[in-house]
Amino acid sequence: MKKIIVLMMMAMLVIGCQEGEVISEENITIESGIQKSEEVGMLSFESFKELNSFVEEYKEADLLEKAKGFAKQGNYTPLLLVYSLTEEEAGSYNLDKENVAKVNTQNSMLLFLLNKNGEIAIEGKIFRIDGDFVYSYTSGNGNDVDTFEEEYSKGGIKIKEEGTYKYGKDLSVYKHTNYVTEKDASLAGRMTQSGYNYINNNLRLRGIQFDEYWWFISFIGSATIVEKKVQILFWSQWVPTASENRLNYDMGYQVDFVSGGPSLNLITGDDVYQNTSILLRVYRWSFGFPAPERYTPSFGGSLHDTYWGTSPTGNFYDVFLSY
Repeated sequence: MKKIIVLMMMAMLVIGCQEGEVISEENITIESGIQKSEEVGMLSFESFKELNSFVEEYKEADLLEKAKGFAKQGNYTPLLLVYSLTEEEAGSYNLDKENVAKVNTQNSMLLFLLNKNGEIAIEGKIFRIDGDFVYSYTSGNGNDVDTFEEEYSKGGIKIKEEGTYKYGKDLSVYKHTNYVTEKDASLAGRMTQSGYNYINNNLRLRGIQFDEYWWFISFIGSATIVEKKVQILFWSQWVPTASENRLNYDMGYQVDFVSGGPSLNLITGDDVYQNTSILLRVYRWSFGFPAPERYTPSFGGSLHDTYWGTSPTGNFYDVFLSY
């Protein structure tokens, strides 16, 4: 009887979940729908076009709330959620924050797409972002990442910035430049900015403009976030908290194509106040292997503001970022 119940539950999951797919690193069978995996769950897409549709669907959602929902359902644990948790909260999810992927991105959409190991599956390949590198391999060959990292740490492998390296029969490695967090004209297409306005000692408004190239995925956009400070003994952490956030932008950016000349684009937007943890707007994105477009902001900027508190004690706070 227990076996029959389990089989019925699995069938319901396959039929009921249509938002994406989950793949297990241990079990190389790709299952239909976002489901609970026996091992490590991750989003899986049959094509980059399917991934594009997924991003279109969620591009204006409160991604942190969606990430919490996916994790509670046991589908997969988005890296966005992991990064927002305190150490105590992470324990309730059976997570060790020291052993999750290190992805230095300002884009919450990317963190939403990746699981706690920095992984996503597209067109039969697994892409993993961790530390200085982006990895590409087929399911079952993830152990090659560990041996590559060990050899690289000993100086046995040299890779230039934005260079690729073939390791073994299946693993491909790309050294990204997204660890750069300040303006640097020598690194085209990497102009991330972040500004702060402190509401009080425990709350701050954060405005972000980002453009990042991750080999198989490329973004340009802005985000408005109110963060609260969580203090545990001598350790503290800033985590997103829901607020009335607003984002306005009026800017131009250049698109550089992997093949072909550049083009200039203009984008404007005016969001009304929304109660959300992270107000994100991705102006443009590009998916492929490699991603065919790279973005560089040219002029203009973004205005990030929030209304915090209850009238008459509430106040408006803002951050303006310009290029």
